[in-house]
Amino acid sequence: MYLISALLAFAQILPVDGNMAFGDGTSVRPGDVSSSTPHCPDSIFTGTAVVAIPHDHPNITFEGAFFITHGDSATRLDRWTEEVIRHPDSGLSPASRPFARTQSGVQIRFVTESPCVKVRFTEREGAAKTGLKAMKSPPSSLLDKESAPDMHKGAGFRIRVDGKTVAYADTTVFTFSTRGGIATTGIGESGQTGPESAKPEPERVGSNENGSVVPRMVEIALPSMHGVDFSGLKLQKGSGLHKGVQKSAPNIPNEPSRDAPQESAPNVIKEPTLNAPAAPVRRPVYVAIGNSITHGTGHQPASYDTWPFRLAEAMDWELVNLAVAGAHIGPAVADLLYGQRVDVITILKGFNDWMFGERSLLDTVARFEQLLRDIRLHQPEAQIFVITPLHTNRGSPAGAATFGLSDLRNSIATVVREHVEAGDRRIHLLDGCRLSDDTMLMDGIHLSAEGAERFAAQAEKEIRARKKSIRKRADEP
Repeated sequence: MYLISALLAFAQILPVDGNMAFGDGTSVRPGDVSSSTPHCPDSIFTGTAVVAIPHDHPNITFEGAFFITHGDSATRLDRWTEEVIRHPDSGLSPASRPFARTQSGVQIRFVTESPCVKVRFTEREGAAKTGLKAMKSPPSSLLDKESAPDMHKGAGFRIRVDGKTVAYADTTVFTFSTRGGIATTGIGESGQTGPESAKPEPERVGSNENGSVVPRMVEIALPSMHGVDFSGLKLQKGSGLHKGVQKSAPNIPNEPSRDAPQESAPNVIKEPTLNAPAAPVRRPVYVAIGNSITHGTGHQPASYDTWPFRLAEAMDWELVNLAVAGAHIGPAVADLLYGQRVDVITILKGFNDWMFGERSLLDTVARFEQLLRDIRLHQPEAQIFVITPLHTNRGSPAGAATFGLSDLRNSIATVVREHVEAGDRRIHLLDGCRLSDDTMLMDGIHLSAEGAERFAAQAEKEIRARKKSIRKRADEP
């Protein structure tokens, strides 16, 4: 498919300059904090003045991946299982399977008092690798200007401290300072040690009124279309990780049986421990199902710019993004939801079925109906929001489809209305064309970063309105 090829091309032709390089070739980009925030040279983490934190440390929280594998040297964060990836009803082709092994929407959280942190990821075997650099380069005249601290926004990793973005990184190994955020907790330890140049100043964030070091919550958003495994952290001497976010109960490991073909899979980490406790329990779990528009094509590798990520942040939901670029999304995708705790689901599919599909309209709609039935079977209480295909300026399909995109939109809407009429009061229809327009698109198909932000805002408005309606109906006798 030409969409997959285009994704690979983007990574090669849109470089970003202006990295701050350190001793081992790592780099980190300044986020929306003052340029006076001290940076952390790699020399801090040499010798004995370092605390190595393993990838499977119990105080590290992983969010956005249903299937978590702790291996000998790294933690693998999977949104899909290999069984479903290779299932004939998954809707994935050999070209799109690598994108199912990426980590769009996945975040890592931990609480530390260390002024500087070094993070290490490794390339995920068998996953797509479209690059970690931002899609757009800033003008060279801005590279040294302090007035543009967010000019590197769009790189693969986003680092936040206590809810404030402090840096972006476009390499798998990077170092950053935690002093840019605002401390939200007073717990901590005194007696911080480390290189003199890296000690927090008493009046800066990093110490409370009593002079004790204040731990802060660090959140790292992973790239959307460049697969990585998490290999661990390094902190400054005297620092550690604190319990910060409560973890949920383990997911149910058993999956519904399907007669999937037993193909050889890429090498995986030794002795996987699937379904490890991973996510906070205080927020609703939101699952996004879709193809490249939902996965993040148009603003890769920044999964934090995708519309589901923005929607989840606005609604204070925990996101699990199951979208895959280039996919048709078949009924087997519902198997990924078996035994999981899911509160909200969005389904945005159909464009690839029309643009590249070879099935009849009747068959395409039948597969959508089966997907919907299986999702409801596994998640009887979840609120499901079905979004019809978005606006596009493409007028004809590239494949052999004999129906129009408007025909598919109408058919999807009919299926949803039939479910409502049958008594399912937890399924809702959103008109994708009404929520989007040509100005949101970067290529006539995919949302730009700005377009994703605007679409997420429109979806949020519609979903909040539905929630009010749901509460109102619940109060009726």
